[in-house]
Amino acid sequence: MLDIASHSYTPKSFGKFKYLYRIMGILGRIKDKQRIAVQAISCLRHNSLAVLEKINCPTLVIGAEEDDVLGVEASLEFHHHIKDSQLTILPDCGHALYEKHKDFQKRVLVFLES
Repeated sequence: MLDIASHSYTPKSFGKFKYLYRIMGILGRIKDKQRIAVQAISCLRHNSLAVLEKINCPTLVIGAEEDDVLGVEASLEFHHHIKDSQLTILPDCGHALYEKHKDFQKRVLVFLES
């Protein structure tokens, strides 16, 4: 749990709630390791780029400046492959975009209202 959290949040947010991640790690132990292995292999083998080019509806791609899981590059690549998509990168934010929940919600609302 700590490893996932350390890559999902900015160092500031991770440090603030580190004690909670320890508790969640104790309570949320993996029960079926085989299922996790299958999901991990699927993630590694799945190529979503071909599917992205089939999207033909308004799309908002939101990335995070400090995303330690996918990086900004993934958001740029998604934006490039989804025709007429809008791209926004949240500053001071990690993979867990809800770190900047007010900014995230505002940008989604503006997109949905446009």
